[in-house]
Amino acid sequence: MRILVVDDHDLNRELVRSILERRGYEGLQAEDGEVGVTLAQRGHPDMILMDLAMPRQGGFAATREVKAAAADERSPEAVAAELIAGARLAEADLAAN
Repeated sequence: MRILVVDDHDLNRELVRSILERRGYEGLQAEDGEVGVTLAQRGHPDMILMDLAMPRQGGFAATREVKAAAADERSPEAVAAELIAGARLAEADLAAN
């Protein structure tokens, strides 16, 4: 399974990608919504973990764009979330292992 992680904070992206890859998933990364939309169209992820508040293009707008572009094709599952909280969980997970 290919999962695209879109977040403007490098540490958040790297933590989530690391956890995903340790569990056997392929992790793609994008630093903002615009790059995320491009990677979603080219990389065909199965799921997208999207930060909501990012410069240039936020998560809501990027998710709408990905869904609209994939209307004729298989659309990835898109999860818009504040990855800051997710990164804190990721840090806890890394510390536990």
